[in-house]
Order: sequence, then C-alpha cells, then structure tokens
Amino acid sequence: MNAGWRTELEEVVQALDGFALRGRVLELAGGTGIWTKQLAQTAAELTVVDASPEMLGINRDRVRDPYVRYITADLFELAA
Repeated sequence: MNAGWRTELEEVVQALDGFALRGRVLELAGGTGIWTKQLAQTAAELTVVDASPEMLGINRDRVRDPYVRYITADLFELAA
C-alpha cells in the first residue's frame, strides 16, 4: 500500500466508526476483506457478497470471524 492510499483508508475507517453500524449490514463486492474487517467489529450481523469465490476465500482468511456470512453471487445477474 502506498502512503496516499493508506491515508485515504484511515479516513474512511474513521468515517465508518462514526456511523457505528451495529445492526444487520450487507457488504456488496466484499473483495479481499479490507472493509469487511472494519464492518465486522460493530455489525450485529454481517453478510458479504462477491462474485469471486477466490476473493471470498481471501476475505474469510483475513477477517477470521465466525459470525460473518459469505455468499458467492454476481451482482449484475441479480438485477436481471
């Protein structure tokens, strides 16, 4: 990660902390779990959706939270 991206990440993390998402949260296109890890700290229930099983595997390994639910689905096909 370069310094600019890290600074931006820290700003977004602070913004998320301000929202205190404590209920049921749905993360779309969860990818490798950078945001999932933050969301899992406060959400009562967290469901992560991504089209790539490989990305969800990386996410699962990074987050390591048994209360996070993962769903493999292509968001573009859901709209059809």
